[in-house]
Amino acid sequence: MDGVFLLSIQPAPVVDVGADFDGNGSVDFSGFLAFVAGFGMSSSDAGFDVRLDMDESGAVDFSDFLLFAAVFGT
Repeated sequence: MDGVFLLSIQPAPVVDVGADFDGNGSVDFSGFLAFVAGFGMSSSDAGFDVRLDMDESGAVDFSDFLLFAAVFGT
């Protein structure tokens, strides 16, 4: 089999990026409620929770939601 190469691609594991916002040991609905409470806030807003800004963009937005959703249920 000259010139034949096999390429094996493995998906990257989902890493929990600290999405247990309520500290109960799992990423669940109560943590989701904590996330929702801060959704739409930016670092200049009073009450901004830096833990919710999972991508460190300075705002709790849709990209943070996608990161949270990726680890939901763990």
